[in-house]
Amino acid sequence: MTTIAALPTGTRARRLRLLAGVIELAGGKVREFVATDRIAEAVGAELALSREDVVNELELLDGERLLTAHRSLAGLNGVFVTPEGKSAAESFDQARRDVILRRRQLQDDYLRWLYDEIEVNGRGPTPDDFLRGGAHFHGVVYTADELMKAGARLKQEAYIDGPEAWQYAAPLRPRLTAKGRHTVEQGRSVHDPVHPTPTQHFETHVQGPANVSIASSQVNQALTVSDPAWGDKVSAVLDAVTQAIGALTADESEQVAQMVDEARQGVSAQEPTRTKQALVALGGFLKDVSSGALGGILSTQVLALVALFS
Repeated sequence: MTTIAALPTGTRARRLRLLAGVIELAGGKVREFVATDRIAEAVGAELALSREDVVNELELLDGERLLTAHRSLAGLNGVFVTPEGKSAAESFDQARRDVILRRRQLQDDYLRWLYDEIEVNGRGPTPDDFLRGGAHFHGVVYTADELMKAGARLKQEAYIDGPEAWQYAAPLRPRLTAKGRHTVEQGRSVHDPVHPTPTQHFETHVQGPANVSIASSQVNQALTVSDPAWGDKVSAVLDAVTQAIGALTADESEQVAQMVDEARQGVSAQEPTRTKQALVALGGFLKDVSSGALGGILSTQVLALVALFS
């Protein structure tokens, strides 16, 4: 399986995409001549490269001995494919078709695209809009099925939300959550590991209606509940979250309130699965926000309740 580090990015990836295009025009044959004009017309247009840009890239590939340039008085008028070039192009093509690499990148690409559409352009985007834009992974276009799975994963991890249909597992009218906006604005990937803050430790005891003790550093963390029933345990922690909600911004408070309400509805309806899903979303959001009291005090306690439903 190809590793993520094995796939080049930026100008190097663009150069290898050009090389792969040349190999394709050569029919996969080595020592086959391909005219510069043909490369510029077929591959350069796809990569938004001018003819001059194409020539410069071909010169660099010639310097790496991945192609052999043929020159005339008018300049570089074509190239011959080398065995080394064919091998490099095949390795690159295998990497960019790797299912895991594509799916990981698609989740980040889709989230950033949603941010631009919603936050920058003020639109109400749909998955079809994303696909119509020709989104691709190093030249290999994403499929509708891949996008559906990416959208479902982003919703599951509380980066996006929105209405769904029974035949489509992801939001049809996706909305960004505060967690999704923070991830894009901080230049992070949805695959970045979440590390607990090592210097913040809090002690919170929940006994019925909860009071939250804020900013007690270097103290062991403990969750104490008086009733063994899962509904009472969940309700107690949700009370604590509600009391501490003022530590967040107005936008974050709104997001938390919605998640708390969803969890409370799960408790009222005695639906453990629904309650667990709401707690996972809430705990992940609080950990991501990490706003003083809520981020350090309650996120771990919320996520600890998930074990009740395992």
